[in-house]
Amino acid sequence: MLDDFVQLRRFLAREGCLDVYYMGRPFPDRNVVAVVLVLERGKGGLALYDGESRMPVVWKASYGGELIRFETPEALAFERGGIPLGELVDVYFAARSPEIRRHPSVASEPGEGLVPILTGRNLKPGWIDYD
Repeated sequence: MLDDFVQLRRFLAREGCLDVYYMGRPFPDRNVVAVVLVLERGKGGLALYDGESRMPVVWKASYGGELIRFETPEALAFERGGIPLGELVDVYFAARSPEIRRHPSVASEPGEGLVPILTGRNLKPGWIDYD
């Protein structure tokens, strides 16, 4: 769903070589990820670094603004581990509660192996109400 940033990625790709440094979660008890972008004008390509690595995890000599991601074994296993949200509902910007609640794969009561669906009501400033 990061297509919201496609224009920014295309702009940065047109302007120069982009180094992306994934810094992880810098704030304790907050689910916030930090990324540092360094743009060198007049060049091309993209380098993606994981944390403090000195060598890029992903390097593209030619970059046009397409979505880039880490393809670690953990990330790939997570992606293969369930039903993609797009198979349950038509996703436009975010999943809409009425669509999700009506789908036969969604349970209305908590159960083993089930995870809560995040909606606007359970997203609070600085925390998520999982109850």
